[in-house]
Amino acid sequence: MSNSCTMIGAPFFSDLDREFFRFLTEHNANHETAFAGAILCNRVSEGDTCIDLKAIAGTTLKEALQIDASDDYSENKLPEYSQWIASLETSEAVGSAGEQKPLILHKGRLYLYRYWQYEHLFAQKLRYFLEQEPPLYDEEFLKQKLKQYFPDNPDGSVNFQRIAALRALTHSFTVISGGPGTGKTSTVAKIIAIFLEQFGEAKKIVLAAPTGKAAARMKESIEMALSEQGMLSSLPDSLKKIFPREASTIHRLLGPISGSPYFHHNEENHLSCDVIVIDESSMVDLALMAKLFSAIPSHARVILLGDRDQLASVEAGSVLGDICGSKTAHEGFSAQFAALARKLAGYSLPVIENASLLRDAIIFLNRSYRFQKGIAELAKHINEGNSNAIAANFSVNAYHGVSICGVNTIFEIQKKIHELVEAGVYDFLIGDDIAAALNRIFDIAILCAHRQGKWGSESIGEFIEQAIKRRFGERSEWAGLYHGKPVMIIQNNYELNLFNGDIGIVRRDPATGQLLAHFPEATTRTTRSIHVFRLPEFTSAHAFTVHKSQGSEFKKVIFIMPPEITPVLSRELLYTAVTRARESLEIWGSMEVFASAATRPVRRFSGLQDLLWE
Repeated sequence: MSNSCTMIGAPFFSDLDREFFRFLTEHNANHETAFAGAILCNRVSEGDTCIDLKAIAGTTLKEALQIDASDDYSENKLPEYSQWIASLETSEAVGSAGEQKPLILHKGRLYLYRYWQYEHLFAQKLRYFLEQEPPLYDEEFLKQKLKQYFPDNPDGSVNFQRIAALRALTHSFTVISGGPGTGKTSTVAKIIAIFLEQFGEAKKIVLAAPTGKAAARMKESIEMALSEQGMLSSLPDSLKKIFPREASTIHRLLGPISGSPYFHHNEENHLSCDVIVIDESSMVDLALMAKLFSAIPSHARVILLGDRDQLASVEAGSVLGDICGSKTAHEGFSAQFAALARKLAGYSLPVIENASLLRDAIIFLNRSYRFQKGIAELAKHINEGNSNAIAANFSVNAYHGVSICGVNTIFEIQKKIHELVEAGVYDFLIGDDIAAALNRIFDIAILCAHRQGKWGSESIGEFIEQAIKRRFGERSEWAGLYHGKPVMIIQNNYELNLFNGDIGIVRRDPATGQLLAHFPEATTRTTRSIHVFRLPEFTSAHAFTVHKSQGSEFKKVIFIMPPEITPVLSRELLYTAVTRARESLEIWGSMEVFASAATRPVRRFSGLQDLLWE
């Protein structure tokens, strides 16, 4: 390896990476250790919780950092594994499992101390829940209720919603994973109904999610299920009255301590709950999940909902993916759980020998009740990384409701946007009926892989806005706002009941001339207006990133890709973008780039999967 003191000056290292390198050298770390620490710091900022030295030893810096670069720095080779391990083991800055040193070396992986601690604390608490004796339940009651709430599928296949309910009602830990439209939220609503029928208000049920938007959507789903037209409309009023309707963000639930990374609820001050349901679990990072599990009382039942194939959390870790493990681990269940399913759910499940406790806890929902078939087929091929099938289907337009056009220049993008606007697609934004306009706000979404750059959502949003202003004849009046502008909230405000990801439309009040932002009230099917001066931080909603779209669905999605592969373009990003569309999907970009990106799963280094599954 070339001189690390020189290499740390490379432009792809951040100031934080370089500061950590300096800190380690000042604390008697040799240069190979300090440079490993800088690489680790860099990768944690990109979502890894550790670096696997066996995987990156002897590779180039470019490969280790997963960057696109073509300079002298990026081609430098890292030390061989045995040499690197020897240097780390002799460094005062490196400790082994259980020691409190800046860096922890464990089973060939290098961690920042706090992330090693998060992994092990979380794994320890999760194993505790898995090893709990099954709670008591009435077999005949449960058998009857499972049949009542989860009817047999018409084709005679296993109704895995029923299996998920069986697991959650008979064990302390359950994961319910599935794509959009597979019924995760409706399944858990029915589980809660059965739980309340059995125990009444003697048990406390808590609902939470990682973001304000996800919590609000969870609350809306519960309210709709309990409405006169909802699937739980026949539930007795006495149970509807005690049904949990409020959902909180995880941060709000735990109670943040101002000015610190800690919470009021922790391993010494547990939450008050008997059942806790966490929605959108794929978005929860390792640090937050570890703190949450530390605060859950030992007697509680835990239910995680999420889509393992979606983009992982923005912060370090891919906890739901690590919990679910490799896809080959899910070919069957333990004989014990299969017997329970046969007895109470009436289904025969495949059995594998030596199934781990965790295997039985994870139930996949694979039947979509919402997707257009072509979108579902494309999503399946993306998850499989089947680029040949993707290319073959696109070449003959076999994905019904999905189209791809080879847009490769910004000029072509601008032209298509102009055609879209001139066709009147956005005219509803200034229509007389604000309620109708808000109902249509989710008819179409333009999603981008990046936020910045000429192919990013900021630039694309500006193109759209310019075209709309020319058509509407509007000028900005305050903070870029004008009559008919759609806005997305990017900062939670509990007082206004507005959350990160909420979308509204700005209108000029005909009576006062003031600009008001209007937002839908899903639970009451009405609208509410807020003066634009009172809005929390917001951005334009003409175009946004795939990351920002998580948790939302749109009738039609236009997905804009850059003309070449970038580090952001991954299998998970494509899957998330595609599954935001319910009815139709347009992809503006190269079919070759799209198919290639489907073969590039996000690789996040972590030791958690091994800890949980070994």
